[in-house]
Amino acid sequence: MRKADLKKAFILLRNGVALCFTWLVILLMLSGLFTGALAIRLTTLLSTLFISFVGVICFIVFFSDVFIRDRSFIFRLSFALIVFVPAEIFGFYLGGFFEGKGSLSTWLIFAGIVLFFYSLCIIIDKTLCKKKGEEYTFQLMKYQEERKNDSTGECK
Repeated sequence: MRKADLKKAFILLRNGVALCFTWLVILLMLSGLFTGALAIRLTTLLSTLFISFVGVICFIVFFSDVFIRDRSFIFRLSFALIVFVPAEIFGFYLGGFFEGKGSLSTWLIFAGIVLFFYSLCIIIDKTLCKKKGEEYTFQLMKYQEERKNDSTGECK
């Protein structure tokens, strides 16, 4: 790994953790406002920081070119989920997000949301890849036609 890549990774880490942690704390404050909570527990803040940190590390490793250069989006997404979801579950337990009555239904909703967005990402990626493939094929056929005209000596 080059020194520039390492510097880029640390900049992404700093900015990503700051952004994620800030937004998650704002969401916690808003949820507390609507539920009537007067304070945020320290364990909740620590679990939020943990989730932010692990999420940003997964993003840097799997979705930037700092560590993995020549892999498809679906490969990156699958391995990011394999690493991040268990860490996210641990962070949720640490923060007490899924405690109390109805936790099974909450976990099922969580799993459904994760699977829905994973499937949505795959559908979007496949659709974009198909469009890119059609465009590349069109451009290649156009190029081959131009080369064919050039070799026969025809004017353009």
